[in-house]
Amino acid sequence: NILAVRGLKCPSCKTRNDLVNVAMSSVHLPHKSYTLPLFPLEDIWLFPRGTMGLMIFEPRYKLMFERVMRADGRFGLSATRGWGIIVRIKSHEELADGRIQITIKAEQRFKVDEQWVLPGSHGLDYANITLFTDGPVRVSEVKDMNEVSKAVRRSFFILDSDLAAERRASTIGNLPPESEGIEIFSHWVAMAYPTNANAMRTMFLTTNTTERLLILRDELDKARIKALTGGKEKARSSHGKTRARRGPDPEGDMHDEGDDGGYDDEKLSSKSSKRVRQPPKGSKTAGAEGKARAEKVDLPEWHPRTL
Repeated sequence: NILAVRGLKCPSCKTRNDLVNVAMSSVHLPHKSYTLPLFPLEDIWLFPRGTMGLMIFEPRYKLMFERVMRADGRFGLSATRGWGIIVRIKSHEELADGRIQITIKAEQRFKVDEQWVLPGSHGLDYANITLFTDGPVRVSEVKDMNEVSKAVRRSFFILDSDLAAERRASTIGNLPPESEGIEIFSHWVAMAYPTNANAMRTMFLTTNTTERLLILRDELDKARIKALTGGKEKARSSHGKTRARRGPDPEGDMHDEGDDGGYDDEKLSSKSSKRVRQPPKGSKTAGAEGKARAEKVDLPEWHPRTL
């Protein structure tokens, strides 16, 4: 009953242990601490469950590789000083030129409590770390969090494409089921649709799931607006260039190549979709002499940009 007394609930708890862990965090008991080597990779924000490949070639990181492979295969990936995520080596391959190619999978975020250089390690950093996760959600915030989550899901699928989904299959996998919780969903979308470095940093460091979802919602909305306005401008620009670069009129009724005349600026009526071309004075037209010829132009249909 400790969560209920504090006005909290855990929408992602499935077992008794999950509930106990949330209850522990609600009374501010200390998180688990570890000591592990660090691999700095500035502004590469990997969230829990994400995977990526790394190439090891520096002596200090070869030493790190040897040490962690003799243990549990885990080390810290640090995107910024003081913070990072525990990763585990899933597979590795030692290449003929001495380099080591590894594939890692992210597990839990951490805060660095103390950092030092291991003596005789060519500069390998070690750190004492404390793990952290998103905090419990207050009952009064659950409804808002669910609404924002639905908006993020809706916007993401509008922008998503089959090609992007195919690329994700080997990195972060498919969209996690709703039963795994909104925090896991927010991590997945943050990796599936990476935004600017400042937003990624804030989403990584926050312990508030709703805050992360709000950032994702805003960034996805910006992308939708950019795709809409950018797509229309691109279509208009492309159409104008095509008409301006068009060669001699196939009917020979406007002007020949090299003629000093040429077309007047094309004008798009604000009241219709008719584009008017006006021949230079003295040129011959297929219709009545001296009258501009008008033709209807079907502007290309615009489709939202896919990722």
